[in-house]
Amino acid sequence: MPKKLSKTKSTFSQKINEIDATGRKWIGYDGLLNMETFALVAIFFMIFMPTFVSAAVTFLLAIAKCYCDKKRGHENEKHDLICAGIGIIFGCILGFAF
Repeated sequence: MPKKLSKTKSTFSQKINEIDATGRKWIGYDGLLNMETFALVAIFFMIFMPTFVSAAVTFLLAIAKCYCDKKRGHENEKHDLICAGIGIIFGCILGFAF
């Protein structure tokens, strides 16, 4: 019986490792940088504005950043907006802690 569990466990852990590797490839360093930056911007704006307004203003900044990137020839608009949105959500959650 332990052999069946070990096979199931190794298969399960292999699938988790594959999902983890795929997520790291998709997010990348640029995505992490976008998340961190926009989380900090959202927290900063929460000092002066309500949470919803700071999230909206920060998302408008993310859209403006993607527009400027597109003018420069970069094509990762969806990726950047998704990562910025995740960062804004994290920033709003963390902003309540401060």
